[in-house]
Amino acid sequence: MDCWDGPDGEPVIYHGWTLTSKLLFKDVLANAIKPYAFIASDCPLILSIENHCSEDQQDKMAEYFVKILGDLLWTEQVDSSLTELPSPDYFKRKILRTFCTTTFSHF
Repeated sequence: MDCWDGPDGEPVIYHGWTLTSKLLFKDVLANAIKPYAFIASDCPLILSIENHCSEDQQDKMAEYFVKILGDLLWTEQVDSSLTELPSPDYFKRKILRTFCTTTFSHF
């Protein structure tokens, strides 16, 4: 998800410097990811976030992740005593996030 500063303090998703449509970040979470994340499979969903947002809009994104995705969002630390990486079953029906950022990050 290519995230950028949007109007009125609302982060948007679009492929930067192109003519693609800009979608509100909160609408993508609420109307696409949350309702359809686990329709086809219980395997974890990994959201790869390419973050180009200002600190204020990153704060807004963090708020929306928690507010919209709630318990679907993986927020715990992985057990550090594990001797192997967890299997996908460990994260069953959870949404994981990875971040690549070009600015500050609060995630």
